[in-house]
Amino acid sequence: MEIKLIIFDCDGTLIDSEYINNKATSDVLIELGHKEFTIDYCIRFFAGCSMHDVLDTLKKLRIPNPEITLDAMQTRAIAMAKNNLAPISNAIETVKRITLPKAVASNGERKMVITSLSITGLSKYFDNNSIFTCELVKKAKPAPDIYLYAAEKMGGIEPKHCLVIEDSVRGIIAGKAAGMNVLGFTGGNHHNDESKQALKDAGAMQIIENLAEILHYL
Repeated sequence: MEIKLIIFDCDGTLIDSEYINNKATSDVLIELGHKEFTIDYCIRFFAGCSMHDVLDTLKKLRIPNPEITLDAMQTRAIAMAKNNLAPISNAIETVKRITLPKAVASNGERKMVITSLSITGLSKYFDNNSIFTCELVKKAKPAPDIYLYAAEKMGGIEPKHCLVIEDSVRGIIAGKAAGMNVLGFTGGNHHNDESKQALKDAGAMQIIENLAEILHYL
């Protein structure tokens, strides 16, 4: 396996943000009367989703003004992130040690991804030309579009030479569908034994709990 490009998911992979994002989602939905959307339920339900997926769910729940509700979720998540967001353990140290080209490919919206990378100090390792978000492609993960797009823009790297690092089932499926090598990452604070098994079942070639383990594959 010759790796020429490493592609990271963002939320839950580089940045320990899934809990914060889903707490914001949970708080807003519970305030609107949807008590079943606890934090744990939101993590299981929304992990790896694009904002389009979340908006579709809001519409299915028949929430009035779903776009306004989605904006409220994002605003609350950003406010919480300013004081609570942190990089995943060993993320900065690992990214520093990777000498191969690297990119971020996320189902998140660009403004959220850029903000998160900036708050956590990771933005210095990824410039604007190596950050790819779902607005750039027709279909978000679990479709392979964002990963194939990133590989093309990063120099036309063949999928078989790409290593994807993902923490969600949707992301694992997307990377595999793109024909790439995919590691399942379970080092975020939102993972448990059930989610680890789910990543294995989705097709991850290996499960890692520490980002430093990536270096063994390069």
